[in-house]
Amino acid sequence: MKLTAVVAVVSSAVVVCFAIAVVGTRKMADSGERLYRVNLMDLEQRAEITRRFERMHGLVVRVPADVDLLAQQQYEQEFEENAQALETLFAGASAEDTAELAGNTRNYAEASEAVFAFATDFAIDQATAALKGPVTAAHQKIEEEITDLSARQKQAATAEIDALYAARSTMISVIAEVSLLCLLVAGGFGLFMAAGLRGACAA
Repeated sequence: MKLTAVVAVVSSAVVVCFAIAVVGTRKMADSGERLYRVNLMDLEQRAEITRRFERMHGLVVRVPADVDLLAQQQYEQEFEENAQALETLFAGASAEDTAELAGNTRNYAEASEAVFAFATDFAIDQATAALKGPVTAAHQKIEEEITDLSARQKQAATAEIDALYAARSTMISVIAEVSLLCLLVAGGFGLFMAAGLRGACAA
């Protein structure tokens, strides 16, 4: 009867350990998946946003100094293509993370339209003024927002790493406690049986 009780306790402990391992590994896998999403995928997305935006800025900066209308048209066309690519990136990103950045990018594109328009009319002074005024202000806002976005993504990645280690620590701790319980039960039963055998031998 006592042996049956010990076997039942040990078996239950094994089942508990297995369940803990399944739940723990699932939590670790979920944290790893989220970490990949907020770290690697968001890093790639942020890099693409930065690259597209800096290319747009490089194009609009060149326009006032270039009197070749064909070149100006090519600059504007490429500018619009990058602006559209950014809209696509923002549409596929988390609205909570990129809403302000998307709005600032649209403001930047609208401000840049004046630079292209003035340059086409060879109004260099007006184009330069528009570039140094609204376009530069919008550019600074976007750079600040990209920096803030990077900081938020790093914070999210850190939180997922902490969750990953917490799940691992919890799983190890509980398995160790259950294993210790099994050891105590089995050891106690073994000592009890040994004491019984000594008593039988002495008799």
